[in-house]
Amino acid sequence: MQTVADALAQAVAHHRAGRLDEAALLYRQILNVAPDHADALNLRGILRLQRGDAAGAAADAAHAVAHAPDVAPFRTSLGKALRAQGRLPEAAASFDAAVRLAPEAVEPRFLLAACYQALGRNDEAVRHYAAVAALNPAIDGVYVNLGALFNADGRPMQAVAALRQALALNPGNAGAANNLGNALQASGQAEEAIEAYARAAALAPDDIVASRNHILCLNLSERAGPAAIFDAGRRWHDRFAPSRPIPPYDNEPDPDRRLRVGYLSGRMFRTHTLANVMMPLIEGHDAAAVEVTIYSDLPPAQEDAISARFGRAACWQRTGNLDDRALAAHIRADRIDVLVDAIGFVENSRLLALADKPAPIQVTIPLMATSGGHSLDYVIADEHLVPPALEPFFSEAVERVPFAYRFDPLGPTPDPTPPPALSRGHVTFGSMNTLSKIGPSAIRTWARILRAVPSARLMVTAQALADPGSRELMLRRFATEGVAAERLELRGWAADHQHHLAIYNEIDVALDSFPYGGVTTTCEALWMGVPVVTLVGDRVLGRYGLSLLTAVGFRHGIARDTDAYVASAAALAADLNRLAELRRTLRLAIASSPLCDGRQAARAIEQSFRRIWRRWCRAAGAA
Repeated sequence: MQTVADALAQAVAHHRAGRLDEAALLYRQILNVAPDHADALNLRGILRLQRGDAAGAAADAAHAVAHAPDVAPFRTSLGKALRAQGRLPEAAASFDAAVRLAPEAVEPRFLLAACYQALGRNDEAVRHYAAVAALNPAIDGVYVNLGALFNADGRPMQAVAALRQALALNPGNAGAANNLGNALQASGQAEEAIEAYARAAALAPDDIVASRNHILCLNLSERAGPAAIFDAGRRWHDRFAPSRPIPPYDNEPDPDRRLRVGYLSGRMFRTHTLANVMMPLIEGHDAAAVEVTIYSDLPPAQEDAISARFGRAACWQRTGNLDDRALAAHIRADRIDVLVDAIGFVENSRLLALADKPAPIQVTIPLMATSGGHSLDYVIADEHLVPPALEPFFSEAVERVPFAYRFDPLGPTPDPTPPPALSRGHVTFGSMNTLSKIGPSAIRTWARILRAVPSARLMVTAQALADPGSRELMLRRFATEGVAAERLELRGWAADHQHHLAIYNEIDVALDSFPYGGVTTTCEALWMGVPVVTLVGDRVLGRYGLSLLTAVGFRHGIARDTDAYVASAAALAADLNRLAELRRTLRLAIASSPLCDGRQAARAIEQSFRRIWRRWCRAAGAA
């Protein structure tokens, strides 16, 4: 007669060989005879979890723990089953109990760290991942997860170190390469980030995220120009969103009727820099001319007062639960005439939905770069953003408006104060752009400015500069250019937007970044009375300063080359009376400029929509 021990050994052999039905039968027979047999309960729970029965697995594991509370693997099995049910706090408690019972065991500690990471308890997650690395330094997943945590916590240089270790252990880890790109980009190392993203895309050619990140990062590169950005977008569309037959539209081709306009912006219809751009347009639309629908992927829990304001100005539809094909079908069913994409290749974009051409006309506002594909018909831009020389690098037709950008401060803001140079005795130059936008040429040029104005200081404020490693990297870059650390003030962002804006009161002259210039940051500087010096670049994202300063009438800050950039900054620093006058007048200048005239901007955009729509109607009639 077979003993329970023999039956269990046979069941385990079946289980290990993948013969799950045979193993399940034996586990059941054992438990019929010995219903409290902890090993059999634990093993059946493991099998149930393999088959997707998380509830049954949790019941078996809990039963095993009840009869053998001091066995760490049983606690680990229970934690796995609870995690599979989404019961993360309970899973973490079970893994923690396993760790206490077996401090040297790697698996429960790794799983505990992962639970803490998912729960947002990042410090505890880091502590336990570090302990796992000490126990077994050869697990690449530990360093991948540490890199993600450090990235999320604004510690990109620590993330870089962790992710490089992950890739040393597993050179084929595409996720690690992509996350390394994120960390390098955040710390201002664009060229290295591009290499990391390219590596990730080569390792995982079907990974849409790595390829998208690679394209975005090309905009930060001093080596890649408009042609390279265009070519990368074209190849992305060929790979992930090839042209396909488009069914006929049900839209009535009446050239003069009220237009149905839809806006896609991923998860950005909330407190976000994009809201400063889109709010004046959405609120400025003429309801008699256009019916506006917003398709928001923002989870309801993340909607805020800005979301509510958008919702009052347009028909708000929550679409975060729809995949790209379903969203495209939904938009087509709404018979949208003009569909506006506002984020391009940015995270959570809907380029795959756009590829289904759910609307007869698809445009992009505000413009980042060409999509490179067939999905978008038009880019709406002014002559400063897309001069004729750049048009060959666009797959879309260019529809021109007087000024393509709008700005709304979205609430109360601090008042400008007199220039700090009046009380400090020296001029403070400043940048509030992210480190990723500040290329090596910008640092060299800023160093030239500091040499031209020997008493001046430079303040650089960026989220990543809260990270000691990123600060040290920035100090080294300036030291290479002969700038001593005492002439620099490097600080992280203020979390509160009011405090963030108040930092401009510590800056006399703002220096725009390049090759990727500021947009909202430039508007905010002007709003706070701080003049901006900008370099006209070779790509759209290097030309917003030209457009914005032209709209405000502050052409003194526009430089066509780095020599003019240095001269303009030095001239402003030498004229404190001029700085004081600008402090008093720039806010009024921007407030009364086309940048802050939402209704005028909306009329111009609506006229563009109407022109485009009439072209489509003529083509539809001819067909």
